[in-house]
Amino acid sequence: MKKNERLMLDFTAEGDSLAWTLDKIKNRLPIMLLRCEAEDVARSIDQRDIDAALPKIVAWAETKTHNRG
Repeated sequence: MKKNERLMLDFTAEGDSLAWTLDKIKNRLPIMLLRCEAEDVARSIDQRDIDAALPKIVAWAETKTHNRG
C-alpha cells in the first residue's frame, strides 16, 4: 500500500521550510519516493532532470510565497 506520511518540520531546527523543501527535492527525491513505496517512479528519475527542472520549481515556489499577503 502506498503511503502519504506527513512529518512536521521544526523551524528552529531546520529553518525556512521552502529552502528545506527545495534542498530535499534536489538531493533526496528518489529516496523519499522509495520510502512512500513509489519504487517505479524513484527508479525512473534522472538527477539531471531534477537539476534542469529545479530553477523552474524555485521560480514557481517563490511566486507562491510572495503572493500570500
